[in-house]
Order: sequence, then structure tokens, then C-alpha cells
Amino acid sequence: MVFESVRELVAPKRTLEVLQLLAEDGPLRFGELEDSVDTSSDTLTQSLTTLVEYDLIDREERNRRNVSYRVTEFGGDVLSQVRSLETDLEPDETPSDDGL
Repeated sequence: MVFESVRELVAPKRTLEVLQLLAEDGPLRFGELEDSVDTSSDTLTQSLTTLVEYDLIDREERNRRNVSYRVTEFGGDVLSQVRSLETDLEPDETPSDDGL
């Protein structure tokens, strides 16, 4: 189906929020993400798994209890494109010339 990869990234709850948080504050450990994102552990785990699968973030496991995540260069590029799309989709607040 068309746009299936995009749907996998943007449809799940909190996936883009996690990507943005890692871009702004990363690298972060799972517990830090869990404290910052208002969602269940299962949802956060799924978001992280999806982002790793698409190479938008890296998962670094030093040991079983010390795992951190950081945005990849590609993930930063994708986030920039999402931000650009968000800007393009925002309603234009300038008055129109058609009198409406």
C-alpha cells in the first residue's frame, strides 16, 4: 500500500513525540523517556522499536539495565521534514483578499 512506512511511523501514539524528545534532549535512557512521555511502557517500547527498525534512532545497550537511545542523522533529517510539513499544514492566519 502507498505510504505504508509513513503510516507505521506517524500512526502509533507518541512515536514522533519520542523522536522529537530524543532530538532535543538525547541521548536518553528508557527510564528517562518513560518519565518524560505520557504513555504506557508498552507503547513507549513499541515506539522505540519502530524508530530503531527505521534507523531513526540508535539503541545502545551497555548491559541489560543500561540502555540508551539517540537520534541518528537520518532521524534528524526525517524530523526536519516532519516539522516542515507541520509548518506547511498550519492554517494561514493572514487575512484573505476575498472578504471572508
